Amino acid sequence: MTESNNIRTYDPLVSAVFLKTKDRFGGLSNMAPGFPLVVNGIHIRTSEALYQACRYPHKPEVQRRIIHQRSPMTAKMHSRKYQKVSRADWDVVRVQIMRWCLRIKLAQNWHEFGRLLMATEHRPIVEQSRRDAFWGAKVAEDGTLVGINALGRLLMELREQLKTETSASLSVVKPLSIPEFLLLREPIAAVRGGKVSRNHSESETRRSPRVFGPIVPESLAPSLFDQGESDVAPGRYPIYRDSGQRWLGRIPAHWERRRVKYLLRECDTRSIDGSEDLLRVSQYTGVTIRSPTGDPDDPDSRASSLVGYKCVEPNDLVVNIMLAWNGSLGVSQFRGIASPAYCVYRFNSNAHPWYFHHLLRSPVFKARIKSVSTGVVESRLRLYTDDLYRLEAIVPTLSEQNAIVRFLNHADRRIEHYIRAKQKLIALLEEQKQAIIHQAVTGQIDVRSGQPYPVYKASGMDWLGTIPGHWRFARLKAALSQPTQNGLFKKKDQFGSGVPLINVGDVYNERLGVDSSSLDLVDASPQEVRRFHVQDGDILFVRSSLKLEGTGRSAIAMNCHPETVFECHLVQARPDGRQVNFRYLVTQLNSYVLRHFLVSRANMVTMATIAQDTISSCPILLPPRIEQDRIIRWIDIQWNRISNAIADASRHINLMQEYRTRLIADVVTGKLDVRQAATELPEVDPFLEHDLYATVHDDRKSTTDEFDGAERVAL
Repeated sequence: MTESNNIRTYDPLVSAVFLKTKDRFGGLSNMAPGFPLVVNGIHIRTSEALYQACRYPHKPEVQRRIIHQRSPMTAKMHSRKYQKVSRADWDVVRVQIMRWCLRIKLAQNWHEFGRLLMATEHRPIVEQSRRDAFWGAKVAEDGTLVGINALGRLLMELREQLKTETSASLSVVKPLSIPEFLLLREPIAAVRGGKVSRNHSESETRRSPRVFGPIVPESLAPSLFDQGESDVAPGRYPIYRDSGQRWLGRIPAHWERRRVKYLLRECDTRSIDGSEDLLRVSQYTGVTIRSPTGDPDDPDSRASSLVGYKCVEPNDLVVNIMLAWNGSLGVSQFRGIASPAYCVYRFNSNAHPWYFHHLLRSPVFKARIKSVSTGVVESRLRLYTDDLYRLEAIVPTLSEQNAIVRFLNHADRRIEHYIRAKQKLIALLEEQKQAIIHQAVTGQIDVRSGQPYPVYKASGMDWLGTIPGHWRFARLKAALSQPTQNGLFKKKDQFGSGVPLINVGDVYNERLGVDSSSLDLVDASPQEVRRFHVQDGDILFVRSSLKLEGTGRSAIAMNCHPETVFECHLVQARPDGRQVNFRYLVTQLNSYVLRHFLVSRANMVTMATIAQDTISSCPILLPPRIEQDRIIRWIDIQWNRISNAIADASRHINLMQEYRTRLIADVVTGKLDVRQAATELPEVDPFLEHDLYATVHDDRKSTTDEFDGAERVAL
């Protein structure tokens, strides 16, 4: 896979891209935690550690040091020290070994990793890399990703196997037929992910433990606050003892272990008239009130009658028994009703509800809940009351539970304060990006000087105002080499084979890079292909859409398959390259002022629809061709600067969210003693709204600098 003809170019806007493990598809990375492996009975934390260990079959001591590293990055760094003594055929077998590692990652993390693979749908999978163009792809000057992308292509290969092969065939991974395929001096045997039975009855499923799921790692990742082996390190309890549970490790000596059945009881009070607030439970937000109307992206799916729904009181624990394994449980702040499919529990007087809210939603306990849930496949996993009751919890004294809750509430407010500041900054930067486009493509500033042009003239449009004196006002059809046309109409039963079809959803993105592997296929005759053919540089408009924000959107077709066609809800415009820069034209058409022109003329009877003639007659502003090129270069520079600032702010949010998760986990499992800190907290939170505004204002003054006010909202 090293030959130059294996280099690929990908459009990130139509690909499933991962750069960081916290990205949407970050779990596909070998660096992603949470996908433990077992090979030859040896627990290995990540696929990266397994892959690196396979470099040194003749060096078992090196393999041992690599797999004992606590993070994938340290495993990789440790491996680099010995690269000169890698197995002699490493460059020949490394792709085979990586394919084998990914197969094991799927077999032993079937539900999590399989779901993530399937979530990429039919899109190209690309690992974005800053340096490595073999396993990943690097960002080119035009924003595309270029490289061999070996890891992404192996993942796409595995995705196709997941679609076509049975789970039984994928749950056993045979060893590779290569010389010296050893782990700690022993030949690597077949790796099994578990057995999958298709014949379990529901009663058998409830009685039988789930066998096809994640393997609990031999030891946990180190605490954020670990200070070595000393029990008297700052922030730690003075005395610890073994919890007796390998997955939990050591706990403070005075904490108790109790089964959950001694801490709460199930409640089954039902609503008489269904008039109470309807509650729902989410892995992200816990228990919240469901809006009666919902929103377009989250339609109201409630039953016609809520009579008989389960009553919930404040401080009750609500559990979605079918999704408890992913954290869909929590303590309610509200009085209301919940689905009869949920379970509702009330805590005893010796338990603080919110301490157990944090404990049960912590990563280590979510994994434990998943391990005691019953079922064959992930969609069938259920946490029944008896299973929850058998779960063992760690219980501090009630006064200590109160202190922990007080500390975590205070810390959470400050973290949320910081995150809101970053989110507000991102929103302002996004607005700034749109303002830059508007100013540049409507001639409000001369990009060479950053100042207004010396001479302006009336545009003839009241809503547009004046334009630079040397710019030309025209209709879109005057800048085209052929008339606009609507696309191909096909019924749903004609999809699935044939030629690539560009759909409305493909054009929602800011820039369209067409790859035949990422498009739907449709049956089309040769005559239809000739008539509705799309070529590079064509502009496609969304003329009708169920979502108003999509109507009027346009994008450039790039990297088209020779037989690519477009659907009937799109309008094709083929610009005249002698008059216009394609990117300048589509950037102007997507600017606020011209989008508003098109959308304001849409027919809203059934769905937002813009007539083809309206698109053809859309007004455009045409500076000289060389000036269009200059404007696009300037916009790219400004966008890159702002995009970098947005990426930094997003990274800070991700890190702070990760910190919050780790902080809660460390506190509720006794890795961090917060009793003294809780007593010293102020009664009133000193963070006021004007501080938040000042922090955001400081950030916006210099979008590429560090967050100037971070110290004022840091913990």
